[in-house]
Amino acid sequence: MHKLLFIAAIGAIAIGCKKKTEDAAGSPGSAGEAAKPTEATGPLPPLTAEPEVPAITPAEKPMFEEVKFRMLGKRGDNGWPAFQAYNLGTKQVRFLNIYGYAYDKTGTQVARTKTNLSWNGKLEPGGKTDWDITVGGSSDKLPASAASYALCYDIIKYEGDEDMRRGGSCPDQLPKK
Repeated sequence: MHKLLFIAAIGAIAIGCKKKTEDAAGSPGSAGEAAKPTEATGPLPPLTAEPEVPAITPAEKPMFEEVKFRMLGKRGDNGWPAFQAYNLGTKQVRFLNIYGYAYDKTGTQVARTKTNLSWNGKLEPGGKTDWDITVGGSSDKLPASAASYALCYDIIKYEGDEDMRRGGSCPDQLPKK
């Protein structure tokens, strides 16, 4: 009899643990990656991917206007959206120092990543990144009021450069465009 009670108790505990795991990851059948929870705000609303960027004809661009970001319809582990980067310029990009911004429905900034993302790769002229770009570290909380997002880069390095080029502006407050 004691064995039967012990087995029943262990089974109840295991079921309870499984339920907590499901709740933390989003309930089955939910929006999946679009409903990643934030620390104190609960699930975030689903994302809508921005339209695919049409074919790019590389052209000379002012520095810090060569890269365009496109938000995808999914979120990273910390709730921030995933993006792709596109090279509008004529030089291969090898490095970007990226910050993320979040805005509420009125366009008021509600978050900025404290931790920059140091993106390293090969972004060919007219091309796009091979993998998703996700910003935000563990201290970069995303409030539930976040409704739109933007990325900014303030350092860039091109193929063949000895040094990184600094001079872009990713201020603490960035008005929504």
